[in-house]
Amino acid sequence: MASKSAWQKVSEGSNESSDKLTEICLDGLTVLKIIKHCHEFSHEVTGSLVGLDKDNKLEVTNCFPYPVLEADSEESQSSLDDYQLEMLKMLRDVNVDNNCVGWYQSRFMGASCTAELVETQLQYQSSLGNKMVVIVYNPVRTMRGNLALHAYRLSDTFMKAHKKDKNFTQESLTAMELESSKILEEIPIKITNTPLNQALLYELRKDAQLTCRFNRLNLSINPVLEKEMGELVTCVAELTEEQAKFQRYERDCVQQKQRRSNWLQERRLENAKRKEDGQEQLPENEPANPVFKKIPEPSRLQSLLVSKQIHTYCDQINRFAGNSFSKIFLAGSLHKD
Repeated sequence: MASKSAWQKVSEGSNESSDKLTEICLDGLTVLKIIKHCHEFSHEVTGSLVGLDKDNKLEVTNCFPYPVLEADSEESQSSLDDYQLEMLKMLRDVNVDNNCVGWYQSRFMGASCTAELVETQLQYQSSLGNKMVVIVYNPVRTMRGNLALHAYRLSDTFMKAHKKDKNFTQESLTAMELESSKILEEIPIKITNTPLNQALLYELRKDAQLTCRFNRLNLSINPVLEKEMGELVTCVAELTEEQAKFQRYERDCVQQKQRRSNWLQERRLENAKRKEDGQEQLPENEPANPVFKKIPEPSRLQSLLVSKQIHTYCDQINRFAGNSFSKIFLAGSLHKD
């Protein structure tokens, strides 16, 4: 993603308000651009969203893709910043909306609440305001007949928890009442078409360039369900590992507390003996001693993210299976007729 200074050079009007978003108005051509970019590559791609902020609504009027970086280095990130800066400048020169309102990403399979997505979205909202959003597009589910397009932003609860404790310890999560369901907030999307968009779609249909993909009528649900179930099992294994890490931390704390208690008991017995001999007392606190060093608590953020992914997979499997059964029953009724 671009640096804050790079965006602010062009997007001086970016919103910094913390008002809650109620709806995202997405231009029809922008949706087609996102879909075209995501279907051109077999791997996940990202891009930038530009538009306007009106009260509690966000209007996304345009977008442009990010180039694929060969290596994740400072030089590559610098070139990406320069590219985004030039794109925003060119949009401004042609009198097109150039205010950055978020970014988009393709997800072929899997839940959206990943550590990479949360980290990137956190940088957007911290730099440009709480109304920055991320739009996640799933090409695989779209090919099955449903437009899989969702918009998210980090919740105010998560932003406050991150500001208070970036390590997300168990104590801070309990104090902030942060749960896995409160990490991402989904914003409703409303797709609108301008008269020019409708004219373009009419011309495409007239010239037979807008064809129907009959594979959307495919009734097979096994490939998708197998993939979703495989991802769900992987998440359950990751959650088990995270729980084991925290249990190991708690066990180490108990053992260290016991060692500290034993050390203090021995030191007090030694001081009692030294007192009888008229010698100087030894301190009962030695910061350099390993028994007094604090064991770092592992971050609980990954556990929250994995829990959110498990909930998302279960919800997706439930909805996908329900829609698929509806198709099967409809097809069965047609065969009977």
